[in-house]
Amino acid sequence: MERLQSPVTHSYMAKGVLSKDHPQNFFTFGFNEKDEVLAGLKEADLLIVIGFDFVERLPKEWNTEKTPILHIDTLPAEIDEYYPIEVELVGDIKQTLRVFNQLDIPSKPWIPSGNLQKHIKQSYHIEEKKIDSNLLPLTIENILHIIDKLSSEKTIVISDVGAHKVSIARTYQPKNPNKFIISNGLASMGIALPGSIGAKLACPNDPVICITGDGGALMNFAEIETAKRLGLSFIIIVLNDSTLKIEQEMMNKKFGKSYGVTFTNPDFVQLATSFGIKGERANSLVEFENIMKRALKNSDKIVLIDVFLKS
Repeated sequence: MERLQSPVTHSYMAKGVLSKDHPQNFFTFGFNEKDEVLAGLKEADLLIVIGFDFVERLPKEWNTEKTPILHIDTLPAEIDEYYPIEVELVGDIKQTLRVFNQLDIPSKPWIPSGNLQKHIKQSYHIEEKKIDSNLLPLTIENILHIIDKLSSEKTIVISDVGAHKVSIARTYQPKNPNKFIISNGLASMGIALPGSIGAKLACPNDPVICITGDGGALMNFAEIETAKRLGLSFIIIVLNDSTLKIEQEMMNKKFGKSYGVTFTNPDFVQLATSFGIKGERANSLVEFENIMKRALKNSDKIVLIDVFLKS
């Protein structure tokens, strides 16, 4: 893409393919609402789609103009009215892109109108700013900025499914590809804890941070016993608002009211202790940052951080 000098956007699961400050990075697409990237897609004459799976987001939801597609993947493209194939290159993706780089293809630099990249950064809370945890509120976006500030290039972040998943997909920018794991498509709630076990087994020397809501955590909390028995170490961040928020939003949107989505949580700190791991509670951003620093320093332990968020 650097050869073409064209804007680049990526799905949830491809985050990290470009650095946060890369001039061609137009960040993530695939949201149900406020998908700021779509304005740029509508201006394009050709979409080069690399390794994309329809399960992440159906084409009719992002290619509303039925813009012609150059399809690059290991498999032939699915037939779809909103995915009109102009050219199809099926085979090893890395090898295909290597061949592209060897060709004398002229660059096609262009910038979407309306200062779109800056608008996306502001809307997604990606813009660079000095993080002073003494002054800022305890929000998901500010938590993610703290994680970004304290994490290394090897840090693996795993997101569970819930309302927080959309905020993480918008705001968090991994420093490298394959360092951010998020369940999209079928979107299995409860993935973060067992996913962290898998990540730590696969990459034992890399720091792993698990971000989950209280609902997702309770679905698979017993897996902490597995992690402890295997001698693994990672950080668990429980975003605690005593609400299944995404279900609440969906019910309110469809029925005008919600039912059975609020509950009284257990004490996650005591629950962590019962499994023989360290549990701490953060009621402010500065408390969260200090706990994160201690947890990253004690990298041979499992640490749970109960983050109280106002619903």
